[in-house]
Amino acid sequence: MIDTPIVDWLALSPTIALLVAAGIALLSALLPAWMRKGVAAAAAAAGFTVAAALACSGFAESATPEVLLDGSLVRDQLAAMAQVILGVTGVVVVLSSWGERRRENHAEYYALLTTAGAGMVFFVGADNLMTLFLGLEWF
Repeated sequence: MIDTPIVDWLALSPTIALLVAAGIALLSALLPAWMRKGVAAAAAAAGFTVAAALACSGFAESATPEVLLDGSLVRDQLAAMAQVILGVTGVVVVLSSWGERRRENHAEYYALLTTAGAGMVFFVGADNLMTLFLGLEWF
């Protein structure tokens, strides 16, 4: 039997929520032109909101630091608090960029914004240098 690490989905859930939102925002480029901006911005805002809420639940669940995925990630209150801050900041950025009218590629912009946010959320939970570098490159 192959030894596999136990995956803590609560620690990975903010990153997964942002990646799902990025996928939805990118798929909104296939919609008619009048719908693209609204769907992409709503997907990005929802992704950042869900990521912040999941990080809040991770904050409540992690009273003691816990090393995950064979030493790759850590779930502690400091990382969860940073993830909450990143989620709230992402929502503020999405709302402040809503009024921008010069941009034509709305779907790509919001998809890149959410994937950069996912990289930042992954970065703050890193426990070793390889995971830290992976989060930095992703961001």
